[in-house]
Amino acid sequence: IKVAKACENQGLISTIFDKVISEPTIDNIMEGVSEMNVFKPDTIIAVGGGSVMDAAKVMRLFYEYPEQDIKKIATRFVDIRKRVAGCPVLGKLVKTVICIPTTSGSGAEITPVAIIKNKNGRKYPLVDGQFTPDVAIVDPEFTLTLPKKLTAWGGFDALSHALESYVSLMSTDFTKPYSIRALKLIFESLPTAYANGKDIEARQNMHNASTIAGMAYANAFLGICQSIADQLGSVYN
Repeated sequence: IKVAKACENQGLISTIFDKVISEPTIDNIMEGVSEMNVFKPDTIIAVGGGSVMDAAKVMRLFYEYPEQDIKKIATRFVDIRKRVAGCPVLGKLVKTVICIPTTSGSGAEITPVAIIKNKNGRKYPLVDGQFTPDVAIVDPEFTLTLPKKLTAWGGFDALSHALESYVSLMSTDFTKPYSIRALKLIFESLPTAYANGKDIEARQNMHNASTIAGMAYANAFLGICQSIADQLGSVYN
C-alpha cells in the first residue's frame, strides 16, 4: 500500500496484485498474468519475500511470451553457463522490474533465479540472467515487523546461501569475498535481529547479508543442500 501511494504521489497509475501464495504455482503465476494482460504494465514492483519476487520474474516471462514452455528453461544441469536453450529476451513489454524484499533470506531481489511449482507440486528452478531484477531496494524498514520465526528462517536461508556459494566448485576469488562478508554479518547480527526485531542496525545488516549472499550464489551457484531443500519443500511445503 505504501509503495502504491508513493506511485500515486508521483502521478503514476498502478494496480495491486496481492494473491501470490507461498511457493507459487504455475496456476498462481497465470492468475497474475491475467491481470497484467488487462492492466498492461510497463513496470513491475515486487514487494515481499522470495515467493513474491520469484513470481514477479515468471509473470513477466509469461506476460511477454504466453506460449513459453516452462520445461524448456527449467534447470536440469550443473553449469548454467553451458546451457543450450535459455530464456527469451525479456523487456519488450515490461521495461523494469523493481524488487523490494520484506524478508532477509532469499536474496531473490538480486539473483537470476526463480522457483515455481507445477500442478503436481514439483518445483522448477528457473535460472537465467534475464530473470535478474533491474532494481533492488534493500530497505530494513520493511523488515521491522517480521516475526521471530521468519527472521530465523530467513537468516538460516541466507546463511546456507553464503556457505554453499563459498564451497561451490564454481566459486572464485571474485565471489568468495561476498560469501565471507555475508557470513560475518549474519553471525554478528542474526541473534540481535531475532531478539529485538526493532533493532534497525541488526535488521540492516541482515538485509545486506541476504543480498550479498544472493550476489555470491548468483555467480557461484549452490549445492546439494539447496537441491535437497527444494525437493523436501515440494513435499512438505
